[in-house]
Amino acid sequence: MENFEKGETVEVELDHFEPFAKFIVLPALPEDVLLFKVRGGSKIKDLMEAAIRGMNDNPKNHRFIIFHGTGPAINKVISCVEILKRRVKDPLQQITKLSHQEVQELWNPKLEGLNVIKVSRKIPAIHILLSKDPLNPDEPGFQK
Repeated sequence: MENFEKGETVEVELDHFEPFAKFIVLPALPEDVLLFKVRGGSKIKDLMEAAIRGMNDNPKNHRFIIFHGTGPAINKVISCVEILKRRVKDPLQQITKLSHQEVQELWNPKLEGLNVIKVSRKIPAIHILLSKDPLNPDEPGFQK
């Protein structure tokens, strides 16, 4: 790889609602779902303040919240969900879905006569839906 230099990196965008689109009890998520995209640099304290405010203190209380993270942020997503389940006044039901995000990297040759190399990686991702409303207990990933 010493004859190549890293070029463009392209991330294929994930649809954060797609893993939850096939519910039997809940055919469609409402438009006011809170969505948190957790990143490696996200502060758990800041995420929790916003999530608790949205679920408890808001006059128009949200009934659903989705936490999403990829790669090293997966641990933060799980921590946020566990903290939120203990701090929200109403009992919450949970559905967890796993997927992956595809990242494509292009490596440009430094020497003439070599071809561009395209490397495709799949990074693990997690999507966790928390709901104040009943969810389908038969759905894979369901937790009461």
